[in-house]
Amino acid sequence: MPIPATPRHSFESPVLDDGPIIDDIVQQQIDHPYKPKKNFFRFETCCSMCTKVLAMLLVILMLLVPFFVPYLLTFEVEKKLASNVTIVNRRLYVNGAPYQVRGTAFSPMWYGEAMYNYPYGEYFNPLYAVMNFLTFQGGDVWEAISRKFSGNEEPYLEYHLREVAKTFNTIRTYNWALGDDHTDFLDLCHKYGIMVIPTFSMDSINFPVLTDRAVVTEIKKNWQSMLRRNKWHPAILMWSVGNEANLPVIKAGFGEQIADFFAVVTEMKEVRDLEEGDTAHPMMVPMADDGTFVELVAEYDNAGFEVWGIQPYRGSTFGNLFMNYSSTKPLLISEFGMDAYYDGNPPESALNLPVKNVQDGELLQSNALIALVKEMETQTPYTAPVIGGMVFEWQDEWWKGAKTDTYHTGCRDKDTDKIQSSCGTTVGTTQDAFTDSRLNEEWFGLYEQYNASESFFRLRPRAGVVRLWGE
Repeated sequence: MPIPATPRHSFESPVLDDGPIIDDIVQQQIDHPYKPKKNFFRFETCCSMCTKVLAMLLVILMLLVPFFVPYLLTFEVEKKLASNVTIVNRRLYVNGAPYQVRGTAFSPMWYGEAMYNYPYGEYFNPLYAVMNFLTFQGGDVWEAISRKFSGNEEPYLEYHLREVAKTFNTIRTYNWALGDDHTDFLDLCHKYGIMVIPTFSMDSINFPVLTDRAVVTEIKKNWQSMLRRNKWHPAILMWSVGNEANLPVIKAGFGEQIADFFAVVTEMKEVRDLEEGDTAHPMMVPMADDGTFVELVAEYDNAGFEVWGIQPYRGSTFGNLFMNYSSTKPLLISEFGMDAYYDGNPPESALNLPVKNVQDGELLQSNALIALVKEMETQTPYTAPVIGGMVFEWQDEWWKGAKTDTYHTGCRDKDTDKIQSSCGTTVGTTQDAFTDSRLNEEWFGLYEQYNASESFFRLRPRAGVVRLWGE
């Protein structure tokens, strides 16, 4: 599904008040100029203070060393060799072996946070690898530290990736800050046998006019930076260029200048070829399933990229998608899925979530995912060159409630990023497998969230995860 455009990161130093600061001791002397002054800096007092300060610093250092030493010791580690990812006869190969993408859209979100607020869903940098033991959203910090040292709390990202690896071999990330080092995250993915499709952020909010050469130059410089930092890692499978670029500008897409978009993508391929050489990873462009995909493929099939992506939400079937696909390039279902909440016979309030609606929704989601996977994986090179798909979404996203929804009450003024609601969108009967004619974007997760009072969500698998690729 479309995600809000990511604002460019801006890190400005705070402006400090440089007004006069008067030392307490000096102030006392000013107020009482004739009062005998005590010796505040006697040798014994000074030594006692220094001892206490040094002891406190030593304790703090002992707490921090276990977290920072690994980063200090590994900065000279030799970089790994990239995986050899190739496309032959519209089939995907990794290190010479056929590779079927069985993936999920991966956007783990901390409690109470949203993609449109800092850090904009970028939880893949070293900060979160080092600081994952803290309870950022309340709770007792010292208790959290104690749990960390006692081994009772698993690192944040590893907790997710260990679960991912039970079902999937690939993840797609959406927000990937250009200036951050993602080595630790990619190492974790590689440890669990997970390949990664990072998304290069490219939208009409940050880059509004693609015929402006200054804009194109900035895109290419950012693109080269992303390639240079990550191209060598064996966990990289391919690059995703933007997300649903064929949507109109009102939805942060390039629909009104789609020809210019593909022209820029072709220039980006030239940068990719120069930067990566013979070991270049494929480029994939994910398109929204808005009824124009067949025409886009026919018009821009010769543009500079290797894989078409499509993100259909047609219920429990892909319909005529595969029958109508005609291209020299393979097809990746870069998103597909169904929400896990049945919104029929709705209660008045969006915050009232009947147990039966939740149970019915989970069953509908599970059945739809199984049907979609079977339909996708029975395609052959003679029907459609489908190289796999990415189930949307890894976990529920409580920040995605539709504030403008009038189907329920409370969406505008009561739904927050810290609660789950049924605030969604009415899609009508054209998408017939959405039996309730509702799209509830807070409920697309394969994993539901609970214990929301903690710093990050605990996850519980829904029925679809247990059955996925198992039937």
